[in-house]
Amino acid sequence: MGYVILQILTPSAIVGFVLFLARNLILTRLKNAVKHEYDVKLKEYESDLKILTETELAKLNSHLTMELEIAKLKIGPYSQKQFELYNQLWINLIDLKYSMLELWGQASEDRFTEFSRSLDETTIRLEKSALIIEEQHYRDLINIGLHPCG
Repeated sequence: MGYVILQILTPSAIVGFVLFLARNLILTRLKNAVKHEYDVKLKEYESDLKILTETELAKLNSHLTMELEIAKLKIGPYSQKQFELYNQLWINLIDLKYSMLELWGQASEDRFTEFSRSLDETTIRLEKSALIIEEQHYRDLINIGLHPCG
């Protein structure tokens, strides 16, 4: 049977078939070589991009850290002092509240004196803190009856 097929095929058909196979083999190898070359270049680009990205990210992180430290230096002491003043003012207001409740519970000269002292301390604290307290908070405290200088 193999002999019959060979008899049917002419030398030109065999050459054509071999050329077809060789062409396909060459194309496949060429495609694989080009693919390999592109894969290598792609990995190089990916590596370069990763290094560049990490470098830029490190620069941005460093810059952000530096800016944060600068902001802390600028704002930190003010914020800490503001917190301390608000906290002290709050303590004065709570003391004032309790001296008022005691005065309302049973009026006496001692309780009135304590209430008056607590009111004076709170008013003085408010006036001393006016530069650091938020303007609206200051106005609100004035509106409820804490009048500095009088």
